[in-house]
Amino acid sequence: MSVPNEVRARWSARDRALDQSGVDTSADTAMIRTEIQESWRRCRMTGVAPGAAALPYTADLPEDSRLRRAAEPILSRLAEQLADSGATILLADSAARIVDRRVGSHRMRDRLDDANVAPGFGFAEESSGTNGIGTALEERRLFAVQGGEHYRESLQNLACVGKPIVHPVGRGVEGILDITCDLPSASPLMAPLVEAAVREIEQELYDMASNDERALLEEFLRTSRRGGSAVVTLSNDMVMTNPAAARLLQPSDQAYLWAWACERLSGSDEVMGELQLASDMTVLAKARRLADLRRTMGVVLELRVVPGRRGNSQCSPSGHGPARARLAGRSRATSRLNAELDLVANQPGPTLITGEPGVGKRHAARRLHDVWASPDSQLHELDLGLIEGSRARYWGFELRHHLARGATVVLHNVAGADPALMPHLMAAIDRSVEQGWRLIVTGPEIAEGLIARVQARFDRRVAISPLTLRDDEIEDLANEILAERARPGRGAQRIQPAVLQALRARSWPGNVRELRSVIESAAARALGGDIALQHLPTGYRQPPTAKVHSVLERAELDALLTVLAECRGNKALAARRLGVARSTLYRKVREFGIDTDRFISP
Repeated sequence: MSVPNEVRARWSARDRALDQSGVDTSADTAMIRTEIQESWRRCRMTGVAPGAAALPYTADLPEDSRLRRAAEPILSRLAEQLADSGATILLADSAARIVDRRVGSHRMRDRLDDANVAPGFGFAEESSGTNGIGTALEERRLFAVQGGEHYRESLQNLACVGKPIVHPVGRGVEGILDITCDLPSASPLMAPLVEAAVREIEQELYDMASNDERALLEEFLRTSRRGGSAVVTLSNDMVMTNPAAARLLQPSDQAYLWAWACERLSGSDEVMGELQLASDMTVLAKARRLADLRRTMGVVLELRVVPGRRGNSQCSPSGHGPARARLAGRSRATSRLNAELDLVANQPGPTLITGEPGVGKRHAARRLHDVWASPDSQLHELDLGLIEGSRARYWGFELRHHLARGATVVLHNVAGADPALMPHLMAAIDRSVEQGWRLIVTGPEIAEGLIARVQARFDRRVAISPLTLRDDEIEDLANEILAERARPGRGAQRIQPAVLQALRARSWPGNVRELRSVIESAAARALGGDIALQHLPTGYRQPPTAKVHSVLERAELDALLTVLAECRGNKALAARRLGVARSTLYRKVREFGIDTDRFISP
């Protein structure tokens, strides 16, 4: 059967459009659907090649997954119905990897094999371009792609319709069902056929859902019907929110609410208390544990906003409250950090901020400046490692000049400074103590030699913990990064829960700087939409095998960090205060990877 002229015209328009820098400015794209053009833009941004580039391949796919068990009877029946049609049925998982294929003819099987449309190959949009599997996943809706609308040249002779399979309880995408055929055989009946089959698979998933999931769903519905509250139901594997909770909560709040409820429900079935959300809003939360005998199935929370209460608002020195330079995060580590910042924020003066590279020393310094400075005050930031020693004398004069005029001066990388600068820097520190000048120096937690002598001159010190010791605030930091890059008048992008779980499972050796790079890259790939796993850089989509700390382990870690900080790293004294043997404390320190030297004052 020949290809219709209209289809050939679309192929020509596609070729011309993909040769240009922007598809929406070309007259050739008038016959190309808007949603296809948007998909092509995403493909360009992620660097997908229209040619025969290799596709991702996974050799060992799980043979017995919940998705495949639910889909098996529907796929078998559908394959019988389409046996004489030449159509192919494809089932892909939530990562857009084909896990099952039912082909009606040997000829079609060979064609699909040549195009790598086979089990194990990944068809996420960012790796294979516009197609019925990856683009349906990206759009999270029924999506049809025909002929030249495919981004890859090897798929241009095919027509396909795909739709995500959404778990009816957890509401997460379980996979994608797709029907593919020769382009001349495309039929408008493919779309309703896919939709009907997806509904059947979703019903199978509901029937397979555990008693726990059903009980949680029923309790969620009962609580939501009473009205008047934001309701969220949480378990280790599932999150459900009513519309009021969806408007109130940010993705980072889900993990925070789960940890908050688990900690407070350890000795009772119901608890009430106030807590602070990522939006800086205070809510009164009522948490109720759902249990089967002694086993916890999940938690139902009812939330009501406390009017007029904001948690982390900042007040300038001239305002109606104390000056605060709060950083994002609700962990105990950040609470301690914010307490240190509050102390130094109330009165300008020389301040030392220490921490590993990338932990956020620059960010903390700018927060202090925001609190200290008047609207017309200047901020000067310098990397000491870039200043030549031959300019030391002039630099020292310039430094004192800026400070005397009321500017905030932030000096980074003191450990990389030329030794010739040190006498001038120490003189500026001493003068700043006398005059209350706004001098901030950032450096390493542990310093030696001349750098240690410089850092010892500071009475006001702020130490920032590595991100690996405060991984429970990954969500807050990520949302703050997204809020910073949000366009005026538009809300910040949201992060899907699966992404947050993957991010929290990492160790982050590059600290907040590495996290920022990953979030900004993913946000660009998502093109303003929700950030999903497929938008993360390749190495970050699968969580490493490292164990994620449980709520109890986090409490142990917080207690250890608090006591070690109070004892200035003295492990023997810390063990006595905790009431444990010294060997037990040493073992816990090794398990959590804590560097106790960071608590020792220079």
